[in-house]
Amino acid sequence: MRKALEVILKIIVIIISISALLFMVDKALEGQEQIDCYRLQKQSKDYKNFMYSPTNIGGFYITKADKEMCDMYNIKIDSVVR
Repeated sequence: MRKALEVILKIIVIIISISALLFMVDKALEGQEQIDCYRLQKQSKDYKNFMYSPTNIGGFYITKADKEMCDMYNIKIDSVVR
């Protein structure tokens, strides 16, 4: 009986540890996404008048995925979405 209780407690500790690790990884990824959005926001200002080619006047653009990610954090980026 005591051995079974020890095994159950070990399993519970492992489950809680894995849950805490997954939660921390999720929060770290959210933080990185916000950093990426602020970086894109700064780049959109820095390269506002930068021309890469005649077909890309203004030069800087973000992808639809970038826009969706930054909209989720309410970070506005003044840029063309392609």
